[in-house]
Amino acid sequence: MWIQTPLDCLNQLKREHNFTADDIEEIFVSPTYMERVKFSWDGYASCRDAQFSIPYCLAAYMLRGDPGPGWYDSSRLNDKELLNLASKVKSDPDKVQNLWVAFNMFQNGSFPTTTMRITLKDGKQVEITLPFPKGHAKNPFAWEDVERTFQVGAKAVGLSAEKTARYIELCKKIDQLDDMAELAECLSL
Repeated sequence: MWIQTPLDCLNQLKREHNFTADDIEEIFVSPTYMERVKFSWDGYASCRDAQFSIPYCLAAYMLRGDPGPGWYDSSRLNDKELLNLASKVKSDPDKVQNLWVAFNMFQNGSFPTTTMRITLKDGKQVEITLPFPKGHAKNPFAWEDVERTFQVGAKAVGLSAEKTARYIELCKKIDQLDDMAELAECLSL
């Protein structure tokens, strides 16, 4: 939950400025979630350690693309290219966010604002501030977001492009369907 907004920031900056992992000198993220900034040159001991690490997840996004089980394959938890990029993620020492306080904010309808500044090797800096992660009630998914998220998940599990497209089209007119069986068939592998 606390990694989603940094990933949303990186995704938006990457789309707007078209940089690659090789272009990145530093990724600065604020606030710091002490429980989510784990990094070690020795790598990650488990899938759990990796999935709760902002540096790991940002590097995985840049190097492996769309989220999926391959991000956390045990053979990749010590990948030197990923660790090199993860080492470039720096957290704000002056703004530390306690997770319990953040959970209370979330329960009360708010969320910690995240700022990300990326310094590229050519010296250019790009920055974004997001007050809510995508999918929060105050930053809801648009239909295009729903489609893209479904497409990523469908691809990760091996659903064909044809079935994926058909499922999306059926969902657009779900209130007009007489039988939901066709939806279920689209989800069979």
